[in-house]
Amino acid sequence: MLKFFRRIRKGMLSENRIGKYLLYAIGEIVLVVIGILIALNLNNRNAQRKTEAKIESIFSDIMEELSSDIEKTTFIMRYYTRRDSMIYLVLNNKITAKDYENNKIPSPFTWNLTGWHSMVNLTNDGYNNLIAYLDAIPSNYNEVLKDLNDLYSSRKKAVDVFDQGMGEMIEKNKDFQKRNYSWYAFRNETDRKNKLEYLLNDFRYINEVEEYRNKALNNHLRHSINYRLKAIECYKKIAKLLDKPTDHKSFVFDQEIANMLVGEWQSVVQPEDVFTHFLKDKRLYGKNKVNQQWEIFYLYGNKIVDSDTDYATIVQENGNIILKYNSISLIKKD
Repeated sequence: MLKFFRRIRKGMLSENRIGKYLLYAIGEIVLVVIGILIALNLNNRNAQRKTEAKIESIFSDIMEELSSDIEKTTFIMRYYTRRDSMIYLVLNNKITAKDYENNKIPSPFTWNLTGWHSMVNLTNDGYNNLIAYLDAIPSNYNEVLKDLNDLYSSRKKAVDVFDQGMGEMIEKNKDFQKRNYSWYAFRNETDRKNKLEYLLNDFRYINEVEEYRNKALNNHLRHSINYRLKAIECYKKIAKLLDKPTDHKSFVFDQEIANMLVGEWQSVVQPEDVFTHFLKDKRLYGKNKVNQQWEIFYLYGNKIVDSDTDYATIVQENGNIILKYNSISLIKKD
Protein backbone atom coordinates (compact mmCIF):
# COMPACT_ATOMS: atom_id res chain seq x y z
CA MET A 1 0.00 0.00 0.00
CA LEU A 2 2.83 2.40 0.87
CA LYS A 3 4.58 1.59 -2.41
CA PHE A 4 1.33 2.39 -4.25
CA PHE A 5 1.14 5.89 -2.70
CA ARG A 6 4.85 6.50 -3.36
CA ARG A 7 4.35 5.73 -7.09
CA ILE A 8 1.48 8.21 -7.27
CA ARG A 9 3.51 10.96 -5.60
CA LYS A 10 6.54 10.24 -7.81
CA GLY A 11 4.40 10.33 -10.96
CA MET A 12 2.87 13.68 -10.02
CA LEU A 13 6.24 15.23 -9.24
CA SER A 14 7.82 13.95 -12.46
CA GLU A 15 4.94 15.42 -14.48
CA ASN A 16 5.34 18.75 -12.62
CA ARG A 17 1.75 18.60 -11.38
CA ILE A 18 2.44 20.47 -8.14
CA GLY A 19 -1.14 21.62 -7.47
CA LYS A 20 -2.59 18.17 -7.76
CA TYR A 21 0.24 16.82 -5.65
CA LEU A 22 -0.53 19.26 -2.85
CA LEU A 23 -4.19 18.29 -2.95
CA TYR A 24 -3.19 14.67 -2.87
CA ALA A 25 -0.79 15.28 0.06
CA ILE A 26 -3.51 17.05 1.99
CA GLY A 27 -5.90 14.18 1.31
CA GLU A 28 -3.32 11.69 2.47
CA ILE A 29 -2.81 13.65 5.69
CA VAL A 30 -6.56 13.78 6.24
CA LEU A 31 -6.77 10.00 5.76
CA VAL A 32 -3.96 9.47 8.27
CA VAL A 33 -5.65 11.79 10.79
CA ILE A 34 -8.98 9.99 10.32
CA GLY A 35 -7.24 6.68 10.84
CA ILE A 36 -5.66 7.94 14.03
CA LEU A 37 -8.99 9.29 15.28
CA ILE A 38 -10.71 5.99 14.52
CA ALA A 39 -7.98 4.11 16.36
CA LEU A 40 -8.22 6.48 19.33
CA ASN A 41 -12.00 6.12 19.35
CA LEU A 42 -11.72 2.34 19.34
CA ASN A 43 -9.17 2.48 22.13
CA ASN A 44 -11.40 4.81 24.13
CA ARG A 45 -14.38 2.53 23.63
CA ASN A 46 -12.39 -0.49 24.70
CA ALA A 47 -11.11 1.38 27.74
CA GLN A 48 -14.67 2.52 28.55
CA ARG A 49 -16.01 -1.02 28.23
CA LYS A 50 -13.26 -2.27 30.55
CA THR A 51 -14.03 0.50 33.04
CA GLU A 52 -17.77 -0.21 32.93
CA ALA A 53 -17.09 -3.93 33.40
CA LYS A 54 -14.84 -3.09 36.36
CA ILE A 55 -17.53 -0.84 37.86
CA GLU A 56 -20.15 -3.59 37.47
CA SER A 57 -17.75 -6.04 39.11
CA ILE A 58 -17.24 -3.66 42.04
CA PHE A 59 -21.00 -3.23 42.45
CA SER A 60 -21.31 -7.03 42.50
CA ASP A 61 -18.67 -7.08 45.25
CA ILE A 62 -20.65 -4.45 47.15
CA MET A 63 -23.75 -6.64 46.91
CA GLU A 64 -21.85 -9.55 48.47
CA GLU A 65 -20.52 -7.25 51.20
CA LEU A 66 -24.00 -5.92 51.88
CA SER A 67 -25.49 -9.40 52.23
CA SER A 68 -22.66 -10.33 54.60
CA ASP A 69 -23.22 -7.20 56.69
CA ILE A 70 -26.97 -7.81 56.79
CA GLU A 71 -26.25 -11.26 58.24
CA LYS A 72 -24.00 -9.60 60.82
CA THR A 73 -26.92 -7.44 61.92
CA THR A 74 -28.97 -10.63 62.27
CA PHE A 75 -26.28 -12.01 64.56
CA ILE A 76 -26.27 -8.92 66.79
CA MET A 77 -30.08 -9.06 67.00
CA ARG A 78 -29.79 -12.69 68.10
CA TYR A 79 -27.03 -11.81 70.54
CA TYR A 80 -29.26 -9.35 72.38
CA THR A 81 -32.29 -11.68 72.52
CA ARG A 82 -31.49 -13.26 75.90
CA ARG A 83 -29.94 -10.07 77.23
CA ASP A 84 -33.13 -8.11 76.53
CA SER A 85 -35.09 -10.47 78.80
CA MET A 86 -32.45 -10.32 81.53
CA ILE A 87 -32.33 -6.53 81.42
CA TYR A 88 -36.09 -6.38 81.90
CA LEU A 89 -35.97 -8.78 84.85
CA VAL A 90 -33.13 -6.95 86.59
CA LEU A 91 -34.48 -3.42 86.13
CA ASN A 92 -37.99 -4.41 87.17
CA ASN A 93 -36.83 -6.37 90.21
CA LYS A 94 -38.36 -9.58 88.85
CA ILE A 95 -35.35 -11.81 89.47
CA THR A 96 -34.52 -13.87 92.56
CA ALA A 97 -31.65 -15.92 93.91
CA LYS A 98 -33.55 -19.09 92.98
CA ASP A 99 -33.76 -17.89 89.38
CA TYR A 100 -29.97 -17.88 89.27
CA GLU A 101 -29.48 -21.04 91.27
CA ASN A 102 -32.09 -23.05 89.33
CA ASN A 103 -30.65 -21.89 86.00
CA LYS A 104 -33.80 -20.03 85.01
CA ILE A 105 -31.26 -17.56 83.71
CA PRO A 106 -27.53 -18.12 83.22
CA SER A 107 -25.49 -18.92 86.31
CA PRO A 108 -23.71 -16.07 88.15
CA PHE A 109 -20.51 -18.13 88.02
CA THR A 110 -20.22 -17.77 84.24
CA TRP A 111 -22.46 -14.82 83.45
CA ASN A 112 -22.24 -11.11 84.02
CA LEU A 113 -24.71 -9.14 81.93
CA THR A 114 -22.57 -6.01 81.91
CA GLY A 115 -19.29 -7.86 81.40
CA TRP A 116 -19.63 -9.07 77.80
CA HIS A 117 -20.29 -7.56 74.41
CA SER A 118 -20.23 -8.41 70.71
CA MET A 119 -19.23 -6.21 67.79
CA VAL A 120 -20.97 -5.98 64.41
CA ASN A 121 -17.74 -5.28 62.45
CA LEU A 122 -19.29 -3.88 59.28
CA THR A 123 -17.18 -3.56 56.14
CA ASN A 124 -16.93 -1.10 53.22
CA ASP A 125 -14.05 -2.40 51.08
CA GLY A 126 -16.16 -2.54 47.91
CA TYR A 127 -17.39 1.03 48.36
CA ASN A 128 -13.82 2.26 48.91
CA ASN A 129 -12.79 0.58 45.64
CA LEU A 130 -15.73 2.22 43.89
CA ILE A 131 -14.64 5.71 44.92
CA ALA A 132 -11.55 5.39 42.69
CA TYR A 133 -13.89 5.18 39.66
CA LEU A 134 -16.30 7.88 40.80
CA ASP A 135 -15.92 10.09 37.70
CA ALA A 136 -16.52 7.15 35.36
CA ILE A 137 -19.66 5.73 36.99
CA PRO A 138 -22.69 5.93 34.63
CA SER A 139 -25.46 8.34 35.61
CA ASN A 140 -28.00 5.55 36.15
CA TYR A 141 -26.08 4.69 39.34
CA ASN A 142 -26.47 8.20 40.81
CA GLU A 143 -29.37 7.34 43.11
CA VAL A 144 -27.76 4.26 44.57
CA LEU A 145 -24.49 6.17 45.00
CA LYS A 146 -26.31 8.65 47.24
CA ASP A 147 -27.78 5.75 49.22
CA LEU A 148 -24.37 4.10 49.59
CA ASN A 149 -22.84 7.36 50.74
CA ASP A 150 -25.53 7.66 53.43
CA LEU A 151 -25.04 4.00 54.38
CA TYR A 152 -21.28 4.18 54.85
CA SER A 153 -20.65 7.79 55.90
CA SER A 154 -23.53 7.97 58.39
CA ARG A 155 -25.16 4.67 59.34
CA LYS A 156 -22.04 2.50 59.36
CA LYS A 157 -20.20 5.21 61.26
CA ALA A 158 -22.89 5.18 63.97
CA VAL A 159 -22.60 1.39 64.35
CA ASP A 160 -18.80 1.64 64.49
CA VAL A 161 -19.04 4.26 67.24
CA PHE A 162 -21.20 1.99 69.40
CA ASP A 163 -19.10 -1.07 68.56
CA GLN A 164 -16.25 0.80 70.21
CA GLY A 165 -18.41 2.36 72.92
CA MET A 166 -19.79 -0.99 74.05
CA GLY A 167 -16.28 -2.40 74.35
CA GLU A 168 -15.10 0.58 76.39
CA MET A 169 -18.11 0.38 78.72
CA ILE A 170 -17.61 -3.35 79.32
CA GLU A 171 -13.92 -2.91 80.09
CA LYS A 172 -14.78 -0.09 82.51
CA ASN A 173 -17.31 -2.32 84.31
CA LYS A 174 -14.92 -5.26 84.55
CA ASP A 175 -12.11 -3.04 85.78
CA PHE A 176 -14.36 -1.56 88.50
CA GLN A 177 -15.46 -5.02 89.68
CA LYS A 178 -11.90 -6.31 89.67
CA ARG A 179 -10.67 -3.43 91.83
CA ASN A 180 -13.58 -3.31 94.27
CA TYR A 181 -14.95 -6.84 94.81
CA SER A 182 -13.06 -9.80 96.21
CA TRP A 183 -15.47 -12.24 94.53
CA TYR A 184 -14.18 -11.24 91.10
CA ALA A 185 -11.62 -14.06 91.17
CA PHE A 186 -14.39 -16.46 92.29
CA ARG A 187 -12.47 -18.87 94.53
CA ASN A 188 -15.04 -20.36 96.90
CA GLU A 189 -18.64 -20.56 98.13
CA THR A 190 -18.33 -17.22 99.90
CA ASP A 191 -17.42 -15.56 96.61
CA ARG A 192 -20.41 -17.23 94.98
CA LYS A 193 -22.80 -15.86 97.60
CA ASN A 194 -21.27 -12.39 97.51
CA LYS A 195 -21.48 -12.25 93.73
CA LEU A 196 -25.10 -13.36 93.86
CA GLU A 197 -25.81 -10.61 96.39
CA TYR A 198 -24.16 -8.11 94.06
CA LEU A 199 -26.25 -9.22 91.09
CA LEU A 200 -29.47 -9.00 93.09
CA ASN A 201 -29.10 -5.97 95.31
CA ASP A 202 -26.09 -3.78 94.57
CA PHE A 203 -27.31 -0.41 93.22
CA ARG A 204 -24.09 -0.06 91.21
CA TYR A 205 -24.92 -3.19 89.25
CA ILE A 206 -28.49 -1.97 88.66
CA ASN A 207 -27.04 1.28 87.33
CA GLU A 208 -24.63 -0.66 85.12
CA VAL A 209 -27.54 -2.63 83.68
CA GLU A 210 -29.47 0.58 82.97
CA GLU A 211 -26.44 2.02 81.19
CA TYR A 212 -26.03 -1.27 79.32
CA ARG A 213 -29.69 -1.19 78.25
CA ASN A 214 -29.34 2.34 76.93
CA LYS A 215 -26.14 1.76 75.00
CA ALA A 216 -26.83 -1.82 73.88
CA LEU A 217 -30.51 -1.75 72.89
CA ASN A 218 -31.29 1.93 72.38
CA ASN A 219 -28.11 2.66 70.49
CA HIS A 220 -25.96 -0.30 69.39
CA LEU A 221 -28.87 -2.51 68.33
CA ARG A 222 -31.03 0.33 67.01
CA HIS A 223 -28.26 1.73 64.80
CA SER A 224 -27.44 -1.79 63.59
CA ILE A 225 -31.06 -2.22 62.50
CA ASN A 226 -31.04 1.21 60.82
CA TYR A 227 -27.93 0.13 58.94
CA ARG A 228 -29.63 -3.13 57.99
CA LEU A 229 -32.70 -1.40 56.54
CA LYS A 230 -30.60 0.92 54.37
CA ALA A 231 -28.27 -1.91 53.34
CA ILE A 232 -31.26 -3.94 52.11
CA GLU A 233 -32.49 -0.94 50.14
CA CYS A 234 -29.06 -0.51 48.53
CA TYR A 235 -28.79 -4.23 47.79
CA LYS A 236 -32.12 -4.29 45.98
CA LYS A 237 -31.36 -1.18 43.92
CA ILE A 238 -27.95 -2.48 42.81
CA ALA A 239 -29.41 -5.89 41.99
CA LYS A 240 -32.03 -4.24 39.79
CA LEU A 241 -29.39 -2.21 37.93
CA LEU A 242 -27.26 -5.32 37.39
CA ASP A 243 -30.30 -7.39 36.39
CA LYS A 244 -29.82 -9.78 39.31
CA PRO A 245 -32.34 -11.24 41.79
CA THR A 246 -33.40 -8.52 44.23
CA ASP A 247 -34.08 -10.89 47.15
CA HIS A 248 -31.47 -12.58 49.32
CA LYS A 249 -31.73 -15.16 52.07
CA SER A 250 -30.14 -12.71 54.52
CA PHE A 251 -33.30 -10.58 54.65
CA VAL A 252 -36.18 -12.70 53.30
CA PHE A 253 -38.55 -13.64 56.13
CA ASP A 254 -39.03 -17.34 56.90
CA GLN A 255 -42.24 -18.37 55.14
CA GLU A 256 -43.36 -20.92 57.72
CA ILE A 257 -43.06 -18.42 60.56
CA ALA A 258 -44.71 -15.75 58.41
CA ASN A 259 -47.76 -17.99 57.97
CA MET A 260 -48.16 -17.99 61.75
CA LEU A 261 -47.76 -14.25 62.13
CA VAL A 262 -49.66 -12.72 59.20
CA GLY A 263 -53.04 -11.42 60.31
CA GLU A 264 -54.63 -9.32 63.05
CA TRP A 265 -53.45 -9.28 66.67
CA GLN A 266 -54.83 -7.70 69.80
CA SER A 267 -53.46 -6.94 73.24
CA VAL A 268 -54.44 -9.52 75.84
CA VAL A 269 -54.93 -6.79 78.46
CA GLN A 270 -56.40 -4.13 76.14
CA PRO A 271 -58.27 -5.89 73.31
CA GLU A 272 -59.04 -2.55 71.66
CA ASP A 273 -55.35 -2.27 70.75
CA VAL A 274 -55.23 -4.03 67.38
CA PHE A 275 -52.15 -4.64 65.24
CA THR A 276 -51.76 -6.14 61.76
CA HIS A 277 -48.87 -8.20 60.42
CA PHE A 278 -48.46 -8.45 56.66
CA LEU A 279 -45.94 -9.64 54.07
CA LYS A 280 -44.51 -7.32 51.44
CA ASP A 281 -41.72 -8.31 49.04
CA LYS A 282 -41.05 -11.40 51.19
CA ARG A 283 -40.46 -9.27 54.30
CA LEU A 284 -42.76 -9.06 57.33
CA TYR A 285 -44.16 -5.79 58.64
CA GLY A 286 -46.47 -4.67 61.41
CA LYS A 287 -48.77 -1.67 61.66
CA ASN A 288 -51.16 -0.23 64.21
CA LYS A 289 -54.54 1.47 63.92
CA VAL A 290 -53.00 4.82 62.94
CA ASN A 291 -50.96 3.08 60.22
CA GLN A 292 -47.56 3.42 61.88
CA GLN A 293 -45.37 0.66 60.42
CA TRP A 294 -42.32 -1.30 61.48
CA GLU A 295 -40.42 -4.30 60.15
CA ILE A 296 -40.25 -7.64 61.96
CA PHE A 297 -37.18 -9.90 61.81
CA TYR A 298 -37.10 -13.62 62.48
CA LEU A 299 -34.14 -14.66 64.61
CA TYR A 300 -34.30 -18.38 65.45
CA GLY A 301 -36.66 -20.90 67.03
CA ASN A 302 -39.63 -18.90 68.28
CA LYS A 303 -37.85 -15.55 68.64
CA ILE A 304 -38.52 -12.35 66.70
CA VAL A 305 -37.58 -8.69 67.05
CA ASP A 306 -38.89 -5.60 65.30
CA SER A 307 -37.22 -2.44 64.01
CA ASP A 308 -38.17 -0.67 67.27
CA THR A 309 -35.92 -3.21 69.11
CA ASP A 310 -38.86 -4.93 70.80
CA TYR A 311 -38.26 -8.67 71.26
CA ALA A 312 -41.04 -11.26 71.38
CA THR A 313 -41.46 -15.01 71.81
CA ILE A 314 -44.00 -16.95 69.75
CA VAL A 315 -45.92 -19.45 71.88
CA GLN A 316 -49.01 -21.59 71.40
CA GLU A 317 -51.37 -21.91 74.35
CA ASN A 318 -54.80 -23.54 74.36
CA GLY A 319 -54.95 -23.50 70.59
CA ASN A 320 -54.03 -19.80 70.39
CA ILE A 321 -50.89 -18.19 68.99
CA ILE A 322 -49.49 -15.59 71.40
CA LEU A 323 -46.65 -13.12 71.08
CA LYS A 324 -45.07 -12.52 74.46
CA TYR A 325 -43.11 -9.32 74.89
CA ASN A 326 -41.47 -8.35 78.18
CA SER A 327 -44.41 -6.36 79.46
CA ILE A 328 -47.34 -7.21 77.16
CA SER A 329 -48.76 -10.14 75.22
CA LEU A 330 -50.59 -10.15 71.90
CA ILE A 331 -53.02 -12.84 70.82
CA LYS A 332 -53.87 -13.61 67.20
CA LYS A 333 -57.47 -12.88 66.30
CA ASP A 334 -59.56 -15.61 64.67
